[in-house]
Amino acid sequence: GGLWDVASSRRVGKPMKHEGVVNSAQFSPDSQRIVTASRDKTARVWDIASGKPTGEPMKHEDVVNSAHFSPVDQRIVTVLQDNTAHLWDAASGKPIGEPMKHEGVITSAQFSPDGQRIVTASLDQTARLWDVATMTHKDTREDILLLAELAQATAGMTWETVEDAENLKLLTPEQIRVSWENITAKFSRRHSKLTPLQRFMEWNVADRRSRTISPFSQVTVSEWLENRIKEGTVEGLRTPMQIDPANARATAHLGRRLADHALKQ
Repeated sequence: GGLWDVASSRRVGKPMKHEGVVNSAQFSPDSQRIVTASRDKTARVWDIASGKPTGEPMKHEDVVNSAHFSPVDQRIVTVLQDNTAHLWDAASGKPIGEPMKHEGVITSAQFSPDGQRIVTASLDQTARLWDVATMTHKDTREDILLLAELAQATAGMTWETVEDAENLKLLTPEQIRVSWENITAKFSRRHSKLTPLQRFMEWNVADRRSRTISPFSQVTVSEWLENRIKEGTVEGLRTPMQIDPANARATAHLGRRLADHALKQ
């Protein structure tokens, strides 16, 4: 792995080397470190200033497909090829608690914005929400069935059984409409406090312009976009353009910044 300067497109510092292919590299929330995941069955944390690893490698029993920092503390979640995800203390390089297990390969694992939960997605057709403090998950059968319906409505495809996975069937527009109405209606009838998984699903069916930026955030999409526009950086302005291409303010500010950058060349 290596660090690159976006403005000049040049490499910064020395390469971050593993003994196997590097599968992923992610910045820490403070942009002072990078965590890498490798086929050599390790994940490592690197200091950006020195380009050197901090502490010992986090050793696993199988290939490490990805690694992500918690947004609020020193913890890291890693995803392995053996159907497990693991929580680590980035400072000590030691594992925390028991592995998070699925019946199939885990395709992703992400922290919630408050760092209190981890959501995992797997080829076993499930997503699970884990409590970081206890490393346990608790989802009702009703929630799992509703999550499956949400996934099918979003993809516009379905299959009757796991064995039929090679023969996906397209849903008709009417079937998709009915599914969305069913999911939305179920959440509109809920009056008690939502479980984390229910909150995740509610966020997915909410209006994309008025909902929060993530299921567990208090910041709305419009507020987040406005903050990026106020930053005024080229990278900060590109994000609103990707999320809301029709945003006139972002377009105007980005055009001005790019023009200023061109004049300085």
